[in-house]
Amino acid sequence: MLVASPRLVPAGIMVVSLIAAGILLVLQANALAEKRQSIQEEGRLGLESALEHVEEYFDAVYSTLLFMSQDEAVKQMRLDSRDFIQRLFNHQWEEHRLSEVYVVERGFTGTNRPFLTFEHGSEDHTVEEMHSLERELEEYAHQKLQLRQFEANTNLQALLSPEIHLCTETPEGARARGFVYSVPISSQDGFRGLVAGMIPTHVLQAVLRKGGVQEMPVLVNGRGEIHGGRYLDQAIRSWFEATFTRETPVEFFRRQTAAFRVGRWTAQSSPARIVSADKWWVVYLYDEQIHLGTGLLAGMRGAAGLAVAILLAGTALGLLSRGMAARLQQQVRHLQERQELERQVQEASEREQRRIGDNLHEDLCQRLAGIRAASQALQKRLKKNSLIDADLAAEIAGGVHESLRQAQQLADELQPVTLLDAGFAAAIQKLAIYCEQRSGIPCAFDADQFSGITDPATATHLYRIVQEALNNAAKHSGASQVTVEIRSRDGVSVSVRDNGAGFTQPGPSGSGSGMGLRIMQYRADLLGGRLMVNSTPGKGTEVICQLRSREPQANEGSAPGGRSGTDEGAALAES
Repeated sequence: MLVASPRLVPAGIMVVSLIAAGILLVLQANALAEKRQSIQEEGRLGLESALEHVEEYFDAVYSTLLFMSQDEAVKQMRLDSRDFIQRLFNHQWEEHRLSEVYVVERGFTGTNRPFLTFEHGSEDHTVEEMHSLERELEEYAHQKLQLRQFEANTNLQALLSPEIHLCTETPEGARARGFVYSVPISSQDGFRGLVAGMIPTHVLQAVLRKGGVQEMPVLVNGRGEIHGGRYLDQAIRSWFEATFTRETPVEFFRRQTAAFRVGRWTAQSSPARIVSADKWWVVYLYDEQIHLGTGLLAGMRGAAGLAVAILLAGTALGLLSRGMAARLQQQVRHLQERQELERQVQEASEREQRRIGDNLHEDLCQRLAGIRAASQALQKRLKKNSLIDADLAAEIAGGVHESLRQAQQLADELQPVTLLDAGFAAAIQKLAIYCEQRSGIPCAFDADQFSGITDPATATHLYRIVQEALNNAAKHSGASQVTVEIRSRDGVSVSVRDNGAGFTQPGPSGSGSGMGLRIMQYRADLLGGRLMVNSTPGKGTEVICQLRSREPQANEGSAPGGRSGTDEGAALAES
């Protein structure tokens, strides 16, 4: 027995080491799986960020070109629209969105200059040198093509050309490439021409390029054309070109429900909302191996790797506890830093909205109020002199009054600072009134005595959740009644309920595929609250956000015009 015991010690060590090695391998496999899931989630967030920047950029360009095309002087092809368009173009040029803007008549032949041109020179070239007829021939050719396309299909809202040579230059002084983006000009007499803006490729690359070298967003259209940053290599282009010879981009992206491989890259895709005759997708590529790195056991393969793990297990047992604790602490710190960064980004976004709302209040609304007063004075003067144009002046004053009302409404929605000034319930009631005015759907409001919200961030997040839920109900539900309720019992519960068509249940946490639901869930998570989306097809949808109170607070009081809570509302708060 004494002889046998020393033999059992190495065997025991080997067994213990084998068990420890197995545990380490399992832990490493789990950690690798969690890391891959985390990388995919970061890739999804990167895709959403790139998608947001692309859609925001094209929305700004399209809105500006559409605004130009709707001007009455432009519809009549009158030169007195030059100053108006020049100001809009200067703003787009200063914001590095457009390098040129043309107003082109229907009969444009490309052998002469367009009806109106808005351009800039450079440090080395004058406007005449840079924008000579010879350098702009390729742009003119696509403008003529787009004229024919708009003429043939009156339902087209906008057209985006393939990538061509522009007459402008890149920041490095080389001949720029880019795209002709145009909207039609129509009047009572029919199709009159188009307004075209030149989008340089390097500007679109700057919009797409947000990550490091290991992230690469690209833009793909229904024709299979690929546009990306300067790091987009030929291997990726070749992969997509070969793929699109076998199936169309629409067929390919319809099949992609999760991440897919593009050579050594991992990719995620999403349709992009770009007003154009083509469909567009944003594809976000990233190198998963760079993100994974090389951990302790990341390079193990086969029996050799397992043997090394067994030999190291005896030593690793003593260090395992400390190493795991340090790793856990590092992950917690990383998570806290990420949450803090997300909070700061959210606050920056809200501050920007408040700034835009302040500008609307202080500048545009004041200007509209002045124009309205002047129009009313003109109406009175014309009426006093019995002139027939008094009715026209009254119509102008009414139009300005409606524009002023809409601008004030937009400004109020953009700057929820009034949440604390007038009371949270009053702000939500006003939001319900705006929803009813815009959509024509009756929107009831009910609030009981609830605890006051003194934290601006909490009030703002709840306000945005209600705002998103009301927008969804107005746009998608087909409801005939919407009800907004605020209840307080162990905290604050805000709900938006409609009697519309409903939809397939997104899950217990409202984790649907829609961007709006994810944003609402994200805001609720930031507040430590609970978001529930209850929907039954044909019976309506209810969105509930609950915040638990950590300490008792003084009651804020009933909202102006609010009614006392019902038993049903109290039960909802407890759910």
